[in-house]
Amino acid sequence: RNADIYGATWQVNPNGYAAQFDGVDDNVQVSAGNITITKEMDFTLEFWFNSTQSGAATLFANGKGDGVGADSLDSWNIQKDASGMIHVYHKGIDFVATNTNNFDGNWHHFALIMNRSGNLSSYIDGNLQNSVQGLAFNNLSGAYLYLGARAYQTGTITNYDNHFDGKIDEFRLWNTARKAEQLKRDKQNRLLGDEYGLQAFLPFENYATVMGTPSLTPTFNNQSVNTLTVSAQNGVVTTNQTPTIKLPRPVQAINYTWLLNNDKIILTPTTAPELLENVTLDVTVKDAYDLHANKMQSPKTWIAYVNKNQVKWQDDMFDFEKTVDSVITFTAPIINTGGALKAFTIDGLPSWMTANITSGVIAPNSVQNVVFTIAAGGTIGDFSADVSVTTDFNYAEILQINLKVKGVSPTWVVNPANFQYSMNIFGQLKIDNVIATNLENKIAAFSNGVICGVANLQYLPAYDRYEVFLNVYSNSITGDSINFNIYDAASGLTFVKVTPNLMFVENDVIGTVTNPITFVANTEIEIKIPLNNGWTWFSLPLRSTKLATSNLLMSNLNSTTGDVVLSNSSFDQYDSGLSWLGNISQGAGFFNNQSYKIKSANTDTLVHIGTRISPDSSIATINVQAGWNWIGYVSTKNTSISEALGNYNAATGDLIKSQYEFAYYDNLMGWTGSLTNMKPAMGYMLKSASASTFNYPLSTYIGRMTNPQNISSNQTLFPFTPEAYDNTMSAIVTGNICNEALDQGNVLLGAFDATNTMRGFAYPIKNTTTNIYNYYLTLYSNLDGDVLNLKYFNTTDGSVLSTNSSLTFTTDALAGLPSAPVVSNVADSVSCRVVNIATSLTNSTSSDYVSIYPNPFSDSITLSFSKPSSCKIELVDLLGKVLYSANVKDKKEQAVIQTGNLNLSAGMYYIRLTGDVNQQIKVVKTK
Repeated sequence: RNADIYGATWQVNPNGYAAQFDGVDDNVQVSAGNITITKEMDFTLEFWFNSTQSGAATLFANGKGDGVGADSLDSWNIQKDASGMIHVYHKGIDFVATNTNNFDGNWHHFALIMNRSGNLSSYIDGNLQNSVQGLAFNNLSGAYLYLGARAYQTGTITNYDNHFDGKIDEFRLWNTARKAEQLKRDKQNRLLGDEYGLQAFLPFENYATVMGTPSLTPTFNNQSVNTLTVSAQNGVVTTNQTPTIKLPRPVQAINYTWLLNNDKIILTPTTAPELLENVTLDVTVKDAYDLHANKMQSPKTWIAYVNKNQVKWQDDMFDFEKTVDSVITFTAPIINTGGALKAFTIDGLPSWMTANITSGVIAPNSVQNVVFTIAAGGTIGDFSADVSVTTDFNYAEILQINLKVKGVSPTWVVNPANFQYSMNIFGQLKIDNVIATNLENKIAAFSNGVICGVANLQYLPAYDRYEVFLNVYSNSITGDSINFNIYDAASGLTFVKVTPNLMFVENDVIGTVTNPITFVANTEIEIKIPLNNGWTWFSLPLRSTKLATSNLLMSNLNSTTGDVVLSNSSFDQYDSGLSWLGNISQGAGFFNNQSYKIKSANTDTLVHIGTRISPDSSIATINVQAGWNWIGYVSTKNTSISEALGNYNAATGDLIKSQYEFAYYDNLMGWTGSLTNMKPAMGYMLKSASASTFNYPLSTYIGRMTNPQNISSNQTLFPFTPEAYDNTMSAIVTGNICNEALDQGNVLLGAFDATNTMRGFAYPIKNTTTNIYNYYLTLYSNLDGDVLNLKYFNTTDGSVLSTNSSLTFTTDALAGLPSAPVVSNVADSVSCRVVNIATSLTNSTSSDYVSIYPNPFSDSITLSFSKPSSCKIELVDLLGKVLYSANVKDKKEQAVIQTGNLNLSAGMYYIRLTGDVNQQIKVVKTK
């Protein structure tokens, strides 16, 4: 209900057919002279049946054409009795195949499996019913097979009795004992007809693919590779009332080699292993001879599930739900169960999720944690991604991420105890001319601006309707005017103009369950723009007459004398006696295609009410001049920077920034930086090399709205108030912090003034092409010329590393480029210490038996044992190459590895201990 389907491909499984028996004189006869299942051969017989017949009846029988009657040594009869039990009669044996009555008017699958070295077993719907030893049973052969009746000959006359009244479908006869797993797997899938051991196959339809579309036509012909004559006798007809039979499963043969080893046949697949991973193999052997030249009578089948890949995700699925303005961080471990070091690559990351690493090396029998972050922002809706991890095995192990992004629902609360009187409303909600069916939608009633009723949408199964049951309250018996707001959870929009308005009347009941009143939401919506105590950059994405002056637009604010709002060229200021005054209000007012900055003495919320703007309308056109432009974002949904600026002819050197983030354009790389999404109601500045005009694409208009939110400081180690500053500067910085440290995602770069007050910080962003991390740092100041010192800090343990680098603040300037960033290094000896190796890496640096120090190391590594231990000590690189090896016996105190003469380059290594101590420990070599 209410679902959006984009790019869906539909394939309808056409109706199949079954054989319909009338219980009088009809049957289906199969000429089976070329089917011989001897006493030494296994077999499987299976079919679907559907009947409510109360008397005895035959479902399957076979007979010899030599004049011998129904009790022949080779005759078989599968028959129901009057109580609904199924019996198998053969050679005077009565095998009771079922112990419950399955003739209930529903479809059931019956199977009889003969394993000559074991049992004759019966199954209903894939479940074992009864078994009996198979030694006493003879051949299954004869001139004819019959469905729906028993046949036998008296002289040259064929007689029929025990006629079946009901339906039979998908008759299959095999000269092999099918596995129970195969029975369950294939009973509701059509066969191709060429399967090993399939002797007869009567699906009662012919399957063909016509121009890519499956087509089924009724027929009584055999569909196996055998040549069999099938005839429907005395009025058997086809019916499309069938069990649920799906199209054939996708199967294919694989390449293999084989050899003999005494009493074993060794089969070796030669198909690429990644193509066999996580698939089921049916391995069938036929026509093999023993040492005495006896050929096996029936094919034998084994089933194998292939699971050889040793590097995979520990979990296979995560489900998350979040509001637009929240952040989700989670850890997904990768496990290596093998004995070899493996390099891995992570692919399939969606635009709305990042990972702290996308490649690396995982040690044998170890775990590598990958930290994923779903950032604030994005579009309301349901999302899914398949994130893969791949090694040289070349099989992509999938981690499925399911995400539901919700809007921020209004906090509508009513306390009935505050009111004396009430009335009741039965209603339904209509949004965009569609009756609403989202149970998270809700309606609120207001009287003179005070909320006096709220209700969520409910589903009524008896009527198949979605309605609200709204109690409205008042302190007046009658006369209050009631207006309504509707919150649409699917779009995140709050509609503030809803019809009709109603008059409150005590104990009145409006509408009924069967005839509810319809509340219609028009296109006018409300957006709440959070304002900081200090500066806020904002834009106005809704068309509204209140944009004419500051007094109209900001009428809901608790403004204070001295508050100011700026455009690129004008400003208004607030005076408590005169309200808002200035050349914005005295001029043309506010524009949707421009951005503004407001300085407020109070934390507040600007309520922006209006109608959405199509991005191709004239008031949405962005006019760009060479240099800096204050551009508005006329959309109510988050959009990636590359999509939002898809119609803008960007050139290398162009820059776009918000109050907190920025992105740089390069012809080869596109937009790169900390600003990844444009967000509704936020203000932006665009630096362009030339004049032009552009409109945001229509995709920014179609879809679900995102509630505006401030993106301020998300680290708590240093106090940071960027809203205190009205100017920003951008910088692209890199340094010599080792990637092993930066991969953890908790090493930030900060800028500090002379009083050690933070003026900006940034997380590292990896260039996947160069494998180098850059910091896209936004700096803040009220004056040019401030000298800001750069420092690295770890948000996990609070450690700080100073640099000798600084930046001189210049308003709207850019320092560094992605290809030539500002270099801010720390001392080589500490370039990896900013991350706490002991707690952040998967393999610890100590245990109950041994500790290692220093880590990171320079020229030597010391191992300290807590009790006498004998073991082998190896130093290996990421590729598993042994660089150092030694054996210690009953070592208790210290063992030292001198690395100065090993010519080790900076990076990560492993200390591998085997013996009394079995441990692998990560260590880092500094430059």
